[in-house]
Amino acid sequence: MTSVDYHVHSSFSPDARDDMRKMVEKAVSLNLEEIMFTDHFEFLSDGRPGRFCSSVDYIPRIVDEVIRLRDEYAGRIYVGLGLEIGQMQFAEKESKEIVNSYPFDFILASYHKVHDVDLSCYDYLKTDIQSLVHDYLEGLLLISERADFDSLAHIDLVKRYAHRQGIEIRIEKEEKIVRRILRLLVERGKFLEVNTSSLRQNFEECLPSDEILSWYAEEGGNFVTLGSDSHRTDDIASGMQEAEKHIAAFGLNILRKYRRNTEVV
Repeated sequence: MTSVDYHVHSSFSPDARDDMRKMVEKAVSLNLEEIMFTDHFEFLSDGRPGRFCSSVDYIPRIVDEVIRLRDEYAGRIYVGLGLEIGQMQFAEKESKEIVNSYPFDFILASYHKVHDVDLSCYDYLKTDIQSLVHDYLEGLLLISERADFDSLAHIDLVKRYAHRQGIEIRIEKEEKIVRRILRLLVERGKFLEVNTSSLRQNFEECLPSDEILSWYAEEGGNFVTLGSDSHRTDDIASGMQEAEKHIAAFGLNILRKYRRNTEVV
């Protein structure tokens, strides 16, 4: 089993329930060396924060709890301070201010809300799939070009939600723009996330697919981040062994002991 989980959501996130301490205890029991808390912060298309994350003390409370647990569990596990920021392309200045205002180890960039509608809320049977995929990829392209982050999360996330409704979406059909996104990550020193959440949701592959992983390697990618995207304690580190096999198959390495603005390990 891998020694790291770089995508974990605690009860600070609006869609998760378990507190950080409980999740750290589970990570210790799994012999993880690091757990990275990446609770949500979402922007809407007009640049305003979405969900309850607009509360002025939201991030400081996360920071305080992570630092407290990091000190308490020192020597047993590293408790990482991260953040998953959604729709950074709509709030470049605001997101950069957030990133630079706190001692983050790691920033995940995501695109959850296309036209301010969460991908989990679309009726894919009644949606113009081609248009949705186009707009989704254009958003990822803007994030990859401009945003201040470390790793791009679940690049083909849209397929997971469509799959639940019996619709197959393959962003691989848009190879040109997908490769452009991957190339930008490499050129800017950013990373691609391998997300195992789909494996526990009746999907047979990680996010991204093996084909996209192969393109990332072909475009010069070397390191990936590995995360369970767990929103509850029982899912920490789930699917990691299977994901590691896919990562190794393309000669890619898993990012470990990563801290922003330091050398990659």
